[in-house]
Amino acid sequence: MQGVVQPVILMGVKLVNMRILTCCLGLLVPAASEAAIVTFNVAGEITDVQDPNGYISSTGIAAGTLFSGFFSYDSDTAGLYSPNAWYTSYGSLAPSQYTIDSQYGITSIATFVTVKNDAPDDPFPDELVSYIFGVSFGFPTNLGSNLAYVSFSDQDGTALSSTAVPTSLLLSEFETATFTFQLAVPGADSVTILGQVTALTVTTERIPEPATLALFGLGLAGFGAMRRKKLVA
Repeated sequence: MQGVVQPVILMGVKLVNMRILTCCLGLLVPAASEAAIVTFNVAGEITDVQDPNGYISSTGIAAGTLFSGFFSYDSDTAGLYSPNAWYTSYGSLAPSQYTIDSQYGITSIATFVTVKNDAPDDPFPDELVSYIFGVSFGFPTNLGSNLAYVSFSDQDGTALSSTAVPTSLLLSEFETATFTFQLAVPGADSVTILGQVTALTVTTERIPEPATLALFGLGLAGFGAMRRKKLVA
């Protein structure tokens, strides 16, 4: 009889354990299953305006004009292009924007982040560059495609530890931090606005993965089933 009863007991134990396991797993939110939107907030001032035809002269943008903005990326984004061990380019899944004098600027259509990490066999410094391709706003002329990018460069090659986009960054770790804004003018010379980044803050927003949310839902369902069983009993 013991050989007959044993499977029934084991099955009961297995069912109870499965409910407990489902509930526990549903409440766990592993760090590895969370994505993160990392945002680099920058600010600084314009150092030079190259506008040979005077297309933006009416804006008053000149050396000393302030700018600010941000670029963001998803920490789960895989590298789009990596020709070697010390260079990787990433596509951003989050919006980016730069504003000059609080009223002129560019809003991203596409953003790319490039990381160049100094390695023993490469000839380049550590560099983090964010490229924004987008639509300009506030400018009085009908401009074409536009590009803005922020470049952080460290000639000593000590600022970056890998080709992954960092989740924290100090401006003091880089020798130069520059801002470039190019406005295309159809049939004429483009307008280039140059600037110096003087402030940088980095924020991280954790975003639960869909699989984690589904697991959490299973846990709630498991607790609900157990509670219903107790009420019936």
